Amino acid sequence: ANATEYAKIMNLSRTNSGLPVLFADPNSLGAGTDWWGSGIRKYSPQRNASFQMSGGTEKNKFALNVSYYDQESFYTKGDWKKFTARFSNDFKLKNWISAGYMLNPRRESWNNTPYWFQDYMVIDPITPIYIPQDQRVGKNEYSIFSRSYYTYTWNPAARMARQFGKGGAYSATTNAYLDIKPIKDLVIKSQISYDISYNLSNDFQPDFLIDGAHEKNEINSVSRNES
Repeated sequence: ANATEYAKIMNLSRTNSGLPVLFADPNSLGAGTDWWGSGIRKYSPQRNASFQMSGGTEKNKFALNVSYYDQESFYTKGDWKKFTARFSNDFKLKNWISAGYMLNPRRESWNNTPYWFQDYMVIDPITPIYIPQDQRVGKNEYSIFSRSYYTYTWNPAARMARQFGKGGAYSATTNAYLDIKPIKDLVIKSQISYDISYNLSNDFQPDFLIDGAHEKNEINSVSRNES
């Protein structure tokens, strides 16, 4: 519903409950705020590319596979990128001995995707995104947003402006093998593998004051997690 429709519904609800109407002239409110359009994209682009190559000789064979994928969030903030690769090499050193190895690196990075679909759907279209210019004096950039006093839903556009979380992940898997066939029907195999991974997340929570009782954060905070 737009602002006019929302006001008419609110007035009808209050009239049915024996209460006075809130809005004397709903038509004067017009369309109001398009909260959904302010923070939700119409589409979420995806990109995917891959490259494969293999070859070799009777004594040496190799294979390479590289892929890249990324996707943007349906919100105006948030994305995910992933790069993976796989390389293998096999050697036939003698008729009775062969060896090989495989390497599989992986890299991911992302900007955290918000999770407040409900706020965009619940907040009323009468409340503007920002407070008037003359009320912004002395406020930081995260405190110039309006408070909804009809639904008491936190301003989703303000929450989007304060969205700074991001992270990344690095990992690699590798293994190597050695096969020995000293006599017919007997295979001695030795294999070693190794995994390594590193995960990182960073976040920043700025101070803001939109409503002194309900919608505020008084202390800036920075967090960093590694594993």
